[in-house]
Amino acid sequence: MKTHKYLDKIFLLIILAPVICFSQQKAVIIKLSQEETYTLNDFQTNITLKKKSFRFRIMLENMDGVYVFASVRDSVYRYTETSPIRDFSYLKILELREEDKFNANKELSLSETGWSYWFYNDSAEWHPFSRSIVPLGNGRVVCTKSIKELYDVAD
Repeated sequence: MKTHKYLDKIFLLIILAPVICFSQQKAVIIKLSQEETYTLNDFQTNITLKKKSFRFRIMLENMDGVYVFASVRDSVYRYTETSPIRDFSYLKILELREEDKFNANKELSLSETGWSYWFYNDSAEWHPFSRSIVPLGNGRVVCTKSIKELYDVAD
């Protein structure tokens, strides 16, 4: 009888473990829109934008945000799909100070060395995305960041 109880518990754990792991999977989907919409899912996605505003739509699943490296110089090409990110352990220190609360300024910070952190937390006083967050349930939200100006941190 005891063996039967233990087998029931083990069987229940085997069934629940994938459900628990599945519900905690992290994912991000990034779409960029100007006149057309592009999903940024390949490492080397090349998009030519016009000199006018554009928009990012980011779906976050069970994660608070994404780090963004943006530059107009060729330093962005130093990365390959499998190369380690230089100074990865120092990302928090290299994080750019952004004061674009609720995407009011509609700026994208450009830097040779700094990283922007675009986050969303419903309990935070502010976040760098537009106020209109679309909750999808199960830990998923869609956030929008509109860009009208590029701000070069070095200048």
